[in-house]
Amino acid sequence: MTPACLTSAAAAYAGGQSRDWFVMALLVIMETESRGGWGRYVGAGAHVGECVRHDDRNGHPTLDCGPMQINEGSWPWIAGLTGFPVDVVHQLVRDDGCFNVTAGAALLAEKLKAAKGNRREALGRYHSATPDLKAVYLANLDRAAATLGFTLD
Repeated sequence: MTPACLTSAAAAYAGGQSRDWFVMALLVIMETESRGGWGRYVGAGAHVGECVRHDDRNGHPTLDCGPMQINEGSWPWIAGLTGFPVDVVHQLVRDDGCFNVTAGAALLAEKLKAAKGNRREALGRYHSATPDLKAVYLANLDRAAATLGFTLD
């Protein structure tokens, strides 16, 4: 993971958002997913070369990979975006930090589009559109942002 990778991903997907805000948002998501205290998965699998398997809210097993914790449910969408087969997307989101962050940037851009540009709504939706889960995640993002000296607004 390099600063150039972060700025490149932000430049590619920030859309109408400032590139600086988008880089900051990616850093805060990574901090939350890897060290920031998200539930029982703190630090588990949130690194390049790692994935974590857990049950989703319906009790179905699911897999999240790399620093942006890209969920396997997103892999077909990423495959469509990149033209890579889903099994290659799996390997790349797990093993290539820059690809993982770029995929996370693409997902955040989609969440911003769905949220009609509302930054907080999009950041919460990065984890879940379910209101209570989104609220908890936003609180975790706020803590991570404060740790990094940022604000998310």
